[in-house]
Amino acid sequence: MKEAIAEYKAIGQDKLAEMGLANNLAFALFYGGDDAGAYQAAQALDPQPRALMAAAMARMQGSKAGLAEANRSATDDASFKETARIAGQMLMNLRQYPQAAEFFQAGAGGDDATRSLSLANMLRSARRHEDVHFANTPADVVKRFVLVPFDLNLTKENLVALFSRNGLQVLNAMDADEQKEVFEGGKKMNSQLARQGSSLNVTEDLVLQALDPKGEGDDQNGYRERVQTLGGSTLTVFVVKENGQYKLLDTEERPNAIALEMLDRIAAGNLRGAKALLDWLREDVHMEGGDDPLGGPVFPRFWTRGEAPAAHRMKLAAAAILAGSKPTAAEGVSILQKALKTATSGRERTNIQLALTAGYAIQQNYAGLLAVSSALLKEEPESRTAFIDNVLALMGLNRYAPAQALADARLKLLENDTDALQMKIQVEANRGDFAAARALTQKLAGMGKEDAMMLNNEAWYALFSGKVDQDDIAIAIRATELRKDAPSILHTLACLYAEAGNTRDARAVLLRAMDLWNLDEPNDEVWYVLGRIAEQYGAREIALADYGKLTKPKNPVALPTSTWKLAQMRLKAMSADAAATPAQNTK
Repeated sequence: MKEAIAEYKAIGQDKLAEMGLANNLAFALFYGGDDAGAYQAAQALDPQPRALMAAAMARMQGSKAGLAEANRSATDDASFKETARIAGQMLMNLRQYPQAAEFFQAGAGGDDATRSLSLANMLRSARRHEDVHFANTPADVVKRFVLVPFDLNLTKENLVALFSRNGLQVLNAMDADEQKEVFEGGKKMNSQLARQGSSLNVTEDLVLQALDPKGEGDDQNGYRERVQTLGGSTLTVFVVKENGQYKLLDTEERPNAIALEMLDRIAAGNLRGAKALLDWLREDVHMEGGDDPLGGPVFPRFWTRGEAPAAHRMKLAAAAILAGSKPTAAEGVSILQKALKTATSGRERTNIQLALTAGYAIQQNYAGLLAVSSALLKEEPESRTAFIDNVLALMGLNRYAPAQALADARLKLLENDTDALQMKIQVEANRGDFAAARALTQKLAGMGKEDAMMLNNEAWYALFSGKVDQDDIAIAIRATELRKDAPSILHTLACLYAEAGNTRDARAVLLRAMDLWNLDEPNDEVWYVLGRIAEQYGAREIALADYGKLTKPKNPVALPTSTWKLAQMRLKAMSADAAATPAQNTK
């Protein structure tokens, strides 16, 4: 801020006014901590920034003087309240919470009255998060965990102090991409808040102040803590006591560490402890599926809340949870494979096979997925779940003809079945017949099944044909209208614009997608569009460099229709053009 103030002073107020930056020096002085300088600079402006002057006066002489300043410059009650609210926001940005509360209180009125009063009440007790000292309690473990995504310099050592033994086991089992997402969460959060005009520190302070975990449990079985976040959603967190310290076990979202804890307790003969965790999880996860007898979450199939402790069933329930997440899939699959050989009933066998489909899909074990999904489809021929898993397995094995035959068989069983047609589209696209894929998409649309993602896919497939026209762009635009601000759909539109040579609109749409993705630097999807734009400008070396930044997808099913595949097509085309150019020049 000091550098900005020095630069503004060097430019001079008259020049700043010519540049449309007349207020910048006063605001820079205020946020730089020079309240007297800010007030003096603001006095010289026309019109005067009333809220800035009120906020600066509050910092110099207190809230009463600041509000008097706001009232002095107000033309009526409405303008006073508006000035007070804006000044309150400025004070809140500087983490001057008691003063900000007074201004929001005074500014409450109109449609925003309830919000202003609620915010004022929150600010009165808000504290700077770095000044808060946490106790060794389950509730404070939850508070520490909620603040993790705000940490700009998160390290593994920070999490070692917070996580339980099994929580750390899951963290250590994550691959490099998953760990990067965890440790760079604070930077992404900071970037997102900055785009929204918010402060990371202020948001963290308010989140912490609003937290009020409510828990149940004991040191022997652990604790289940529920807390309502600032956005209104409820977070469920599990805490255990290890070596005298309360530690974070897991959340309800992906409870793989809880499953590991269950297995430890079962192995130690602590069946009641394992049951306590299972019952808590089962309370919030219910059987679903609708018309599909194999649909819905798998875990509830293995356990009913309140059941008597039984090691075998509890171990299968834990394995089903483990199989459903990448860091623990191998352990879950291993348990389930052994259990499948000794299944005690047809129902148990079916449930184990269902759990294995999730694990095999995560492991990209398409042969295993084909085996279990085929058995399930034979058992339940109309099951949507078994059908889709079967087709995905065949595509993963590059067996496109059997995959199409399977979809055709389902269409005979269930006329005009949407799932069968959608899987046929995916199969045709993956084997490179994009014309057939688009024709099937249009058939679905003609049946009244049109939606944003279907239109997006139809437009996306046009990129692989090597020829894009205005009809394709119109389809992508229609997709953006059906689903506003979806970055993946905007990316498709940007690609189409770039392909058609409309580099200006391609860039504008791409920048919007980057904002929605919360990107400070290009990802693979962005690099492709930048490369295509560079090509359109004849910047061959830049385009080659941009395309070279894309990483080959690890999932073979996703690869044939990926952005990486498009980049490879462009690299091949550019290589062919380069090879042909010398020959043309010799004619």
